[in-house]
This record gives sequence, structure tokens and C-alpha cells, in this order.
Amino acid sequence: MRERGRSARLVEMSSRLAVSSVLFAAALGLTACQVFSVVTGEDEGAKIRGRQTAEQRCAACHAVGKSTTSPRAGAPTFADLSRRYAAPGLIRELEASSAVGHYGMPVVTTSAAEREDLAAYVQSLRRWPRR
Repeated sequence: MRERGRSARLVEMSSRLAVSSVLFAAALGLTACQVFSVVTGEDEGAKIRGRQTAEQRCAACHAVGKSTTSPRAGAPTFADLSRRYAAPGLIRELEASSAVGHYGMPVVTTSAAEREDLAAYVQSLRRWPRR
């Protein structure tokens, strides 16, 4: 019984910390793109920026959202890429495509920050089912 009370207090404290962090961020005037998730330890802003970059620069060929079919035949969906690569490997692949193209891709120049944001977004898609 005592252990359950301790667990409940820990959950309550964690919830209060998360709420306090969001309120603190709001007080500082941070935008949604700058929010760091206390619960997951992930930069939510990186995922948002990554999705924006994907929609602007990749969606002509790749399915960048929930779709299971890419507009260009043979182009993997971002959900498939999320299962194929861990973030460091994906960043290396994006560096290659940024420099010289990749597996039939045209050169799509991206900055290091954009590649990190794209990798964060792609990794967030791991929960979606395979085709």
C-alpha cells in the first residue's frame, strides 16, 4: 500500500513538472517549434521543422506523412525510411543526397540542421504500419 502511494506521488510530481515546463516555455514566449518534451526527451520543434522541410522539399517524390504510397514509383515512404535507418544512418544518407544525389534521387541540398530535423521527423514515424 505504501509503495502505491509513493508511485502516485511520483506520477503527480512528473505531471506537475511537465505542466510547469510548458508554462515556463510559454512565459518565455517560445513558439511550438522550440518546445522540448520533458516526458520523451525529444525536441518536438525538430519534428515540426522536419515535417515542414519534408513537405516542401521531399513530398514531390516521397510519401512524407501517413500515406503508404509515394508519388514517385520506387521512392520509399518516410515511414519505411523510419524502419530502415536509425537517426545517425539516416543523417549520413541525407548528407550523401545533399552532396551528390542518392539512389536515383536528384541533389537536394540541405543544411546540417535541416538533416537533423528531417531525421527527427522520420524517426517519429516509426509507429506507423508497413505497407
